[in-house]
Amino acid sequence: MKKLLQKTVIVLSTAIGLLSEVEGQNVGVNTTGAAPAATNLFEVLQPSTTANTVGVYSEHSGVVGSGTAYGLQAISNGAGVNNVAAYLQAINGTSSNYALIVPSGGGNVGLGTSAPTALLHLTNDGIFISSNDRGIGIGDTPRNENVTTDGGRIYRDNDFFAANVDAMVIEKTDNSDNDPDAGLSGIAFTMKGMDNVRETAMVIIGSKNVGIGTTSPTAKIHVDQDNAATGLYVTGGNGGNILARFERDVGSAEKFDIIPSGGDIFTRYEVNPAGTLWNVGVDDSGDRFAIYTGGSQPAATDEFSIQTDGNVGIGTTTPNAKLQVNGSVNCTGGTCTSDIRWKKNVKELESVLPKLMTLRGVSYYWRQKQFKEKGFNERKQIGVIAQEVEEVFPELIDTDSDGFKSMDYMSFTAVLLQATKEQQAIIEKLENEINISRKNEEYQNQINQELKAEIEEIKAIVNQQTKK
Repeated sequence: MKKLLQKTVIVLSTAIGLLSEVEGQNVGVNTTGAAPAATNLFEVLQPSTTANTVGVYSEHSGVVGSGTAYGLQAISNGAGVNNVAAYLQAINGTSSNYALIVPSGGGNVGLGTSAPTALLHLTNDGIFISSNDRGIGIGDTPRNENVTTDGGRIYRDNDFFAANVDAMVIEKTDNSDNDPDAGLSGIAFTMKGMDNVRETAMVIIGSKNVGIGTTSPTAKIHVDQDNAATGLYVTGGNGGNILARFERDVGSAEKFDIIPSGGDIFTRYEVNPAGTLWNVGVDDSGDRFAIYTGGSQPAATDEFSIQTDGNVGIGTTTPNAKLQVNGSVNCTGGTCTSDIRWKKNVKELESVLPKLMTLRGVSYYWRQKQFKEKGFNERKQIGVIAQEVEEVFPELIDTDSDGFKSMDYMSFTAVLLQATKEQQAIIEKLENEINISRKNEEYQNQINQELKAEIEEIKAIVNQQTKK
């Protein structure tokens, strides 16, 4: 009986062209009279001359709460690795082939879930797209076609950067303007928590400006820092690699770099690739901030440096004063603090001249080759010897950590002033003595004249007496 049933063909209605054939386990429904393919368990065939026909139609008429109605269900229980539970394919035709259409109001579609809560609800492994043309499009056409609506899309472009150099593209389309640069719309990256408040992390608008923490960037990169965040934080760049570079143009001769080298952190302004390098940095010990030229690290001949103790050096990395200059200084004027209200224990210098007489005024040349870091010039110099001055005026001499001595020539003028006064006092004293001597001489001359006159009178009297 079973074998007989398997070979029985039942024609239900030739008027509507419906044929149901049971042959083994294959079932075919068609209007052609042809048997179903041996590989198809259930086959529906429609002639090409029939339009808008439905191959399989299912309607659930159960009462509310009676359970889920499955219009089409396929369950695969095989042991093979390529079992497919449901396979939908649209083939043939010349243009629009749609494998699956859910019309408006047709309900939600669930992939990986039996209770979809959106028009398309995916769980587990999500979605995989192998097309390089469409990707995911929202309200727009494929990337190689004209823009027809405002929308966006995500796709892979195999030749974005160059031939066979691909990119994953996130693209915002604008159908209101040929040049979207003029618009303020763009791409936004936002976050929203349980308070249902949207927080914008970053935007990219049509003017090609990028905003972080702001939705209206006014520069190519605009960071709006709140009080609790760091505006820009960059790490890395060890071994002398450039941490950040600001360049006028790609390959420009002028650029500004931020470079960590070992423990040093410095910025560099490069005038041209083979020319002067101006650097601003802090050395690895952190004991000075320097401005210098040449190499990649602060050198012993820094043009300018500031120590942690506040001392400033020009041409030296070890200033022993608030300002130390290794080299010549030229200025048009200047003053030094000298108000008496800032001074105490004021005493006039005494016996300066004898001490000053022990000093030598000398001419000399600097030892440039032995002390290149000092910035000595080649000209003939005039001055004094610090060691000789220290013996009589130690207050004028300063000794650095290496034992080298320097002299306060400005304060030395006070010594010269006082020596001049002492010398003037001596001169005035001598002049007084000379004047007194001169007066004594005049008085003696007067007495001598009076005596001479008296002698002449005596001689006259004697002569008269002798004649008598």
